Amino acid sequence: MLQNLTEEILKRPETNAFLNDSSLNFDVVLAEFVPPAFFYLSEKFKCPLIQMTSMPAHIITLNNIGNPNHLLETVDGNLPFGRKLNVFEKVVNAVYTFLFNAQVQGILYPLQAELVKKYLSHGEDVDLAALEKDKTSLVISNVVPGITEVHAKVPALIEVNGLHLTPPKPLPEDEVPSNGLILWKGITTMLQNLTEEILKRPETNAFLNDSSLNFDVVLAEFVPPAFFYLSEKFKCPLIQMTSMPAHIITLNNIGNPNHLLETVDGNLPFGRKLNVFEKVVNAVYTFLFNAQVQGILYPLQAELVKKYLSHGEDVDLAALEKDKTSLVISNVVPGITEVHAKVPALIEVNGLHLTPPKPLPE
Repeated sequence: MLQNLTEEILKRPETNAFLNDSSLNFDVVLAEFVPPAFFYLSEKFKCPLIQMTSMPAHIITLNNIGNPNHLLETVDGNLPFGRKLNVFEKVVNAVYTFLFNAQVQGILYPLQAELVKKYLSHGEDVDLAALEKDKTSLVISNVVPGITEVHAKVPALIEVNGLHLTPPKPLPEDEVPSNGLILWKGITTMLQNLTEEILKRPETNAFLNDSSLNFDVVLAEFVPPAFFYLSEKFKCPLIQMTSMPAHIITLNNIGNPNHLLETVDGNLPFGRKLNVFEKVVNAVYTFLFNAQVQGILYPLQAELVKKYLSHGEDVDLAALEKDKTSLVISNVVPGITEVHAKVPALIEVNGLHLTPPKPLPE
């Protein structure tokens, strides 16, 4: 998703023309720390880079601005550990952070660098990790005192409390620059924006609202869920597909529940055999994640359906998913993926991510 969204932004003619206009000058680039492709703008326009994030700065970012934190002491924000780590948690934290860093540096940054090479640097190779270290002057992150980990900070890191609690006030008219500021939206609304970007295109909207069309089946990625509505719109079955193991929420919705104390959530770094602490963490995390998806994501996506597809009619995407899904095709890696009970509506395929699919015959 991140790679596709970045390319979707960069390949727009108006965006591309603007970013490659050699007559423009900027004093500073403000960029969300994800996606990192936009760090290159500070090199392109020869100005400092200020990174912003709506959550605490990640250890990778801290390392890149010369503010390292010990892997055995500073908890990775993706892990459900408290401030005081036991020996097991310290090992998990260190290994997870090391592997996550290797993935970001070895996969994400090179992939993003290819987009920079294609759209911004005119074919010149770019080292985004080195550029981030060289160009970042400041990192502004969001923390919640009492919850966020206490750690050593250099002056280049500014932690602000409560950025997520109230919307920012708009700049006064006389302070809005005409061409002196680049501000890329964070990933907090990425999925919603991407879905709307697809649905509001005139050609897409016209196609999906053509009443003369008929379809035998709708194949949809399980995220974003707005597209589940197409099976209702065209009165046909829904097949969900995912390039990773099916999430517990999806399993529940197709009548294939798995016990929260036994089936590990794919976002957690636990093995197959859970101790008591891990079982509690897994159950609570899965419950809260499900509440977030059902209570926030689905209603937000339903608003887009109402706006672009259902002609103003309210839609219950969770109920629709349960009613219309005939099949879920997921990707697993035997030996790593959790073994669990499966109903016939769930088909697990090995290695979808390893080789690109062959094109359909003419």
